[in-house]
Amino acid sequence: MKKILLYSALAAAFSFTACDDSFTEHEFLPAADVAPSLSEVTLFDTPFTVDFAVSNPAVESIKVTGGEGVDQTIAVSSQSASLALKDSDFGAYWAIDSMVYFNTEIDYGSNKSTGSFSVSVIAPTSAEAGGSVSEYSSDKNYITLACNTVATDLTDVKAEKRRVVGGDFENTDWVEVTGKLAGTSFEFVDSIMGTGYDLTDTIQYRVVANSGAYSDMAMVTIPVISKYFASMDMGYVMTDMDFAFMPVEVEEGEDSKDAGVLTLTSSASAVGFTSVDTKFVKVELGTAYPEGHENEGELDPTTGDVLSYDELASFSKVVEIFDGGSQVMAVDAMVGDVYVFSYEYSEENDKGEVIATHIYYGYFTISTADAALNGNAAKVGFSFSQDIKEVAAM
Repeated sequence: MKKILLYSALAAAFSFTACDDSFTEHEFLPAADVAPSLSEVTLFDTPFTVDFAVSNPAVESIKVTGGEGVDQTIAVSSQSASLALKDSDFGAYWAIDSMVYFNTEIDYGSNKSTGSFSVSVIAPTSAEAGGSVSEYSSDKNYITLACNTVATDLTDVKAEKRRVVGGDFENTDWVEVTGKLAGTSFEFVDSIMGTGYDLTDTIQYRVVANSGAYSDMAMVTIPVISKYFASMDMGYVMTDMDFAFMPVEVEEGEDSKDAGVLTLTSSASAVGFTSVDTKFVKVELGTAYPEGHENEGELDPTTGDVLSYDELASFSKVVEIFDGGSQVMAVDAMVGDVYVFSYEYSEENDKGEVIATHIYYGYFTISTADAALNGNAAKVGFSFSQDIKEVAAM
């Protein structure tokens, strides 16, 4: 909450049009305005100077009162004046998010004008970032650390970064990073991607500065979270019709370059599919507590790979299940079964040269499993979602 020291009933700078007893219907005296050059300073800006512009050339001095015992009369020259202030003129209100009001009074001839102005104290440091980063994602998060003053040159300011693993903030040291310092301004800019971090990591940046008896610090905390799959698609594999998670267009006569290809397997009583480039891990869903248990009706968190389908929307969870599971290349299809899968797709240029290899992970739920009956073709249908596991550049 902002603290305010008020020495006048006036809450904003203003002036009165001068008048005296000789005023007549056709006689107007010129106004006299006093305009201060600033309305805020940082905690480090002590001492500092307020310059005033005076609108009336007849004004020779300005009386300024307020703050912590400020009572000064300053000379006006060429319609300009200056007032030196320091932290002690604010008393206990020389603190971030505080404000002090000052009164001004000017005399010119038999005329008088009064007004007021305020000076706020703000933080010299700032830290900004775009929120979180996602594991296995190359989306960038931009970080900006800064320290700026109105007049005081900066000499003791630094930017620091740390990677906290598993929430161990107490035992994780800060590492200084290089920023750009120039007079009253310091800035450090960086960007990070989730591909360089793990789901248990937390990334922190801070700027720390000192000036005289004062210090200030600003920090941002960037958690590493899981990215999530987009909406589900539908897929089918049928007799004489393969399915590809990554279909690739080729010129007529060229060999297929599809990736993540499934081929139907069928017997008189069962159907499934196999693949030469895709591996599968069956997902065991959590089960409910037995009847009579105190948590009856709830899912037992000690059972299954996931408690619900909602958990499978987490890309990191799918990678965890697949990498730690028993991987197979053939599936016997049963309606309701859930699998996670992975395959590689080699991206080629116009010359047929591989320019990048992408690792895809995903999951699917089998919705139909129809054997070949009464002349109908065998078919397996499923809903699926997939995404790329992006990794840090080597």
